[in-house]
Amino acid sequence: MWQVKSGVKVPSATTEFDPDKHGALIKAIKNGSDYVLFWTKDVVDPTRQTVTDKFTQAVGAIRPRAKAHVLFADNIESFCFVHMAILALNPAAPLRGVLTFDRWGLGWQRSSGRSNTSPTTCVRRCLPRSATTSGLKTPR
Repeated sequence: MWQVKSGVKVPSATTEFDPDKHGALIKAIKNGSDYVLFWTKDVVDPTRQTVTDKFTQAVGAIRPRAKAHVLFADNIESFCFVHMAILALNPAAPLRGVLTFDRWGLGWQRSSGRSNTSPTTCVRRCLPRSATTSGLKTPR
């Protein structure tokens, strides 16, 4: 089960696992689903660790062997590269806002400080790899 939160307000495990408001979520975890909270805010400790701990404890209270994963804004890049099908399905994704500069420039010619290859060409180079690993056909 995934929940995506945005904004500056810290997500509350108490609110998210309120049985009167989110009974289906609790039922899904009891029945074997794991849980992912994806908060699009870029936070640092101690808030980051506190949110992770509270959601992990709440999920464990519902089902002891359930896994809780908490992702934050800085996890977007690694998530996209682990799940390349996301990029393959949307080749027009605004990658400049998703990738770090080091990753974005990977494979570009850097001798003059400027790329001789367009960003679109670089994305197209990535697509066949992602399509092969995910079983999808490369969009044309």
